[in-house]
Amino acid sequence: MSYPNVWLHVLNNVADLIRKPEGQAGGDTFSAVATGAHDVLFTRKFLRKYGIETISDEEMLAHMCADTAEYHRSSHRLAAKVLKSYGYENYADMDIYDRADIVCDLSEPISESHHKKYDLVMDIISTYVTNIIQSYSNTSRMTKVGGTKIVVTTIGDHTNRFELNPSPNFLVDFHLSNGFELKRGFMINPKGTILPYRRFFTKGTPAFVVLPFFDWFFTVLKTINAIRIMRPSIRSGEYLEYPARSGDKGISQSNNESNSSGSNGRSEFVAAKATYGMRGKVKHFLNAFFGKDILSKFIMLNRKLRYTRRAFLHDNLCHEWYAYFVFHKVEEVDNTFIHITSHYNDLDQTKYQKD
Repeated sequence: MSYPNVWLHVLNNVADLIRKPEGQAGGDTFSAVATGAHDVLFTRKFLRKYGIETISDEEMLAHMCADTAEYHRSSHRLAAKVLKSYGYENYADMDIYDRADIVCDLSEPISESHHKKYDLVMDIISTYVTNIIQSYSNTSRMTKVGGTKIVVTTIGDHTNRFELNPSPNFLVDFHLSNGFELKRGFMINPKGTILPYRRFFTKGTPAFVVLPFFDWFFTVLKTINAIRIMRPSIRSGEYLEYPARSGDKGISQSNNESNSSGSNGRSEFVAAKATYGMRGKVKHFLNAFFGKDILSKFIMLNRKLRYTRRAFLHDNLCHEWYAYFVFHKVEEVDNTFIHITSHYNDLDQTKYQKD
């Protein structure tokens, strides 16, 4: 996951709801947490536009040109500095991967050490979690009474991206039933275009029908293509296991901390560099031909151009829309309430098989 410029658009649009007072004598220190260890994809244009003065041009340039490991570390620093400009002195991210400050599996109950701890909770990746109900329950318990929780779900471009992609209506119903009141709801695209969110009139209405016509048509084409690709394997009964929790193949953790540990330690994320293959051979040749200094400058320029290209493509050619909701926590609810239909229980999609 990444924090592209749309994240700055969103924060600016909800600034009146989340901004905390600064410089209080002996005042409180406010804390923010985000689900997911995110890569920052900001550009200086929007940092200036929205008055984010906590990030210098030198820091942005270093981030754009950083190698993989440093890029992840600087992403965390830049995200923290953006939140600092809104009055949050402390920022942490939470994920199953060991890049995160808090390494945990949100499909399991979160440690009580994180309950009622955060003034701002940005729940960005519960849509990725196998047990979405447990994940949303966790982030709800993490929010202080009087605090703010921002939740998001994608509509349109992410056709069949997740096993359980919650509808916007579900997010509203879940939080209104569990101690929150809705302060603001809207849809937004990467360009920063904002549309009001309208609840669906019928339960079977697909989310993307509320999009502008071109984006709706593009989503229909993607849906047809997804059906074309996946229908044969689904009908033949093929099943693919994928990493879903701590300890599964493809998930690397550098410590033995569990959900109950409450650990806030950030582990070093070290990217293994390829020393073989065509890319390695080309780099070896260029290093011998141009010398280390010239090759390093070329690599830095290439990283900068790649970063700029990724940001441009996301901002201008992505037809994805997001539904964002800002909730204010008014009371603590001990037992999560959610209406689960009988057929949903039979599918048992909210729990995975224990070993």
